[in-house]
Amino acid sequence: MREGDTHFAENRVVYNKGILITDLTGDPVKLADGTRYTDAQHHITEYSLGKRWTARHRLVKPNGSAYDSEIAYRVVARERITVPAGSFEAFHVEGVGWSQGDKVGVDVVNQFWISPEVRRYIVHESRTRFASGKRSKQHERYELTGFAQR
Repeated sequence: MREGDTHFAENRVVYNKGILITDLTGDPVKLADGTRYTDAQHHITEYSLGKRWTARHRLVKPNGSAYDSEIAYRVVARERITVPAGSFEAFHVEGVGWSQGDKVGVDVVNQFWISPEVRRYIVHESRTRFASGKRSKQHERYELTGFAQR
């Protein structure tokens, strides 16, 4: 990110002039596609091996469709992970749950590696499968490509 692309506003972190907005722990508030989250709790302030928590939230897509979700998370390991941005000591977190809309439900499996040094994902991977189990809906993986502390 270029200088000035990230700033804090009203307990929010605004990236790239509003394309992404998170709360102070990194939970999504608004995504680039306009999707908005209410009460997301995917991140916690302190990570430790074996720590467990449940994230419940509602997301609303730009077309107005809404989904309620619940994901049970657990810190499964502390690992050294290497990505294009470098190597980091990170907590490996796994989450399993569901998301249900008016017409479709999906099973969700999330995993991420988060470093106390960066306080953001080093890697985030999300897989969703239609609740009927017949086919995958989506698989996304993000890796940190650059990091500088100022």
